[in-house]
Parts: sequence; structure tokens; C-alpha cells
Amino acid sequence: VAGRTITIQSASFTNNGTGANRGVEALNGGILTISPTGAWSNAGTIRLDANPLSTINLGGTFNTTSGIGTFSNAGGTVNIIGTINNVGSAFTLDASTGSWTLNGGTISGGTLNFANGQSLLIGVNGNNLLTGLTVNGDLSLGANFAQTKIAGGTTFLNAHLGGFNSGIGFAPGQTLSGALLFEGGAGGSRFVEMDGNAGTFTIGATGVARTVSGFTGNAFIGSTSLYPGGAMTLINNGLISSQVAGRTITIQSASFTNNGTLEAINGGAVSVPAGYSQNAGVTRVGSGSTISAISGATTNTINISGGSFEGSGTVNANVNSFARTVPGGALSSGILTITGDLAMGGGSTTEIDLGGTTAGTQYDRIIEGGTFALTLGGTLSLKFINGFQNSIQAGDTFTIIGSNQSILGMFSNVVGGRVTDVDGFGSLAVNVVGNNVILSNFLIPEPSPAICLFALGLGFLGVRFGIDARRRLRGGKHE
Repeated sequence: VAGRTITIQSASFTNNGTGANRGVEALNGGILTISPTGAWSNAGTIRLDANPLSTINLGGTFNTTSGIGTFSNAGGTVNIIGTINNVGSAFTLDASTGSWTLNGGTISGGTLNFANGQSLLIGVNGNNLLTGLTVNGDLSLGANFAQTKIAGGTTFLNAHLGGFNSGIGFAPGQTLSGALLFEGGAGGSRFVEMDGNAGTFTIGATGVARTVSGFTGNAFIGSTSLYPGGAMTLINNGLISSQVAGRTITIQSASFTNNGTLEAINGGAVSVPAGYSQNAGVTRVGSGSTISAISGATTNTINISGGSFEGSGTVNANVNSFARTVPGGALSSGILTITGDLAMGGGSTTEIDLGGTTAGTQYDRIIEGGTFALTLGGTLSLKFINGFQNSIQAGDTFTIIGSNQSILGMFSNVVGGRVTDVDGFGSLAVNVVGNNVILSNFLIPEPSPAICLFALGLGFLGVRFGIDARRRLRGGKHE
């Protein structure tokens, strides 16, 4: 009967019924809740008709270590409201089971497989939990306010966070190997948090957290909106990518260390209000994109001690670079704008590509807008691209750094006021002129004395060879 419920509340329950009119079933919009106080199993048939209101609620502790039995689901709803004990076992959601919804329950252990386009849907319940489970497929958080906790080393391929204010809470020590996809046109927020307990969440080498085309909300990593009280220590060894124009990924963790790739591209934005440290990997900001470390009226700091800091966008932060600073990116030209103070550490390298005389499209430039004098440090690395070494003129000039403050010091590898490009095509003068660093006066290197002597020797041998040849032709007589 539609809207009416039968609840099984016995101490234990075993379903062995099979065949027509046997087993347990929900038909015509009726509801059957299996919720014994002890464990239960299914060796028979659980049946639902095509009415989407026909519902089976899997409560209690459903022991699937011997299998889930037979399901015949023509289109009804299966909710997990208790615990599925799947330790050491596996089950598959397929055309016979239909998709199931985690709606206040737990799946513990083992493996969950999918077939025939079915999936595990995450419902709107703060008690949802996947623990110790290998999900050979995707999780769908398409419902508004859908949420689940992840614990016990649970893995999955992709988690689609498409619902308004949907999110996932990870237990301390969890490492993400799959992808968190921030998607959907519902607006609102997507949350990646701790599960209410403070600890470390690691995005592993294959892990991804990124926005998806068509996304109209914003994403938050390390927030405490769904699961209060759990401060996150975030380590990224994989990819965090804001790649949808006008959308922002905000990292609100208690601390954040980047060892992988952190990027804002295609007009997307990344905000890390407290700043962060990078030990390896890359921070990348594309043209039209921003990476910010601003909290209220305070501009905080991005510390780059390893890897590279690159791109053609805008960085609203102070930047301490002890590694590679690469405006534009590898073998491409661009203008990297830093609105805070740039500090160049002794071990840093500033890499400039020269492919023409137009800044941004043909050669690299850094624009810095801090409040203190910019002190040049580390080394300057110049590389010609697009064959420009063949057409550069001695009178060409290149403003590679501009600041709104005075510029002090000089790069450590500038000798006699000049620096040679990495391929040895020639050298350029490096000068501080006002608040700019300017390259000029390209010179092709003079041949070394050894090369000159070698060439002279080859010339002498050529002359001697000619004389000897003429002597042989004349019978050896002297001229």
C-alpha cells in the first residue's frame, strides 16, 4: 500500500524466500524497513516494482560476507540506513539491484563494484560513512546537501560533488588517490573537510581536486561547515586545479603544503587566505587567473622553497622564492604580476625567455607591487626561444622586471655587468634603471684563444698541403 511501512525489528532476520510471491518486497509505493537489532542476511529475493516510491530500507547490520542474495529491482528505491558488513567480500550494483542510496548508513570493508550504469548515490545525512571500502567506480553527490564521511582507507575513482552545498569529510590520515570533481549548475558551495576530527588529509600523487566545466558554485577545502571542529592539515602531492572562469577554490586548512601542482588557469581562481609553503612541484597561475593569500586587510606569504612558481596571471600575495620563478612558463612568454613583495632568496633562479621584443607575448616580465624595496638575488637564467638568437639586434632592450619600489642588489651570476644565455649564443648587459631591470646590448661571444690557434693551424696546414701538391705536379722542383 502506497506510503505504508512494514518494519522488521526482530532480534535477527534471515530471508530465504525465492520465486514468485516469496521473499520480501515493496510494491505499489509501499515501504519495507529491515532493521533487526542483530545482524541479518539475505539468501533469498528482495523485490521492488517500477514505482519509484516503492522503498526497501536496509537497516540493522546487513551481513554481506556471503553475498547480498538476489535483488529484483524494476525501478524502486533502496536506502542504506544501517550498516552493511562487507569485510573481505564484494558485491555489485547492477541492473538487478539498481542504484542504492547511502542515507544515514555505513558500508564497511570489502569491495563495491558497478555494472549497467548503476551507482552509489550519497544522500542528505550527516551520519553517512564509507569505511575500509574499495569503490571500483564513482560516488555521486548530486543531491543538494549530500554528504558522507570517508574513513579506513576507503578509495574511489571519482566523487562527483554536484549538489548545492554537498561535501565529503575525511578521517585523519586519509590519502586521496581518486578525483574530487566540483561540478554542477546548482550554484552554492562544495566542501572537502575533515570528519569533525582534526588531522592530516593528503592528496596523493594520483589524487585530484578540480573544478569542472559548467560549474557555477565555489569550492572550499579545509572548511568546517559540514563537520565542525576538525582543523585540517592539508598536504598536496597531486593536483589542485581551479580551471573554470569566475569560480574559486578556497583552501581554509590550518596549514597547507604543496608538493604537487597547485594551479589557477582559464580564468579560475585559488584563494589561500593564510598563505602556504611549497617544497616541490609547481604553483601555476594562468593568464586571467589569480592566486591569492589575503585575509581581510592582511597580505600573507607564499613560501617557495622547491619546485617552480610560474605563469602569466596575478598573484595577490607576498612571495618568498628560494627556487625557480618562471614568468610565462616553460618555453612560453608571459607577464607574471605579484601585487605584494617579492623576495629572491640566494638559491633562487629567475628564468626569462627571449623570443622577441614585445613583453608578455615574446619575452617574459615580472611586475612587482610591494611595499618594500625589491632586492635582486639568486641567479638569472636567459633562454632564447623561437630562434630569436638569429634575429636579435644589439640595440634591442628588454624590461624583464618592473617594481613600484626601488630595486637593490644584483643577480649573483651577472659578471662584469653581463650574463650569458643558457645555450651560449651570447650575452646581454643587465642594468637597474629606475625601478626596472633592463637587458640590452647583445653581444656574440668572441672565439677563445684555443679556437683561434686551432683555426690558424688548420689554415697553415691548408697552405702547406697546396705547396706540397704543386711540388708533386712539377716533379718536386722548387719554385
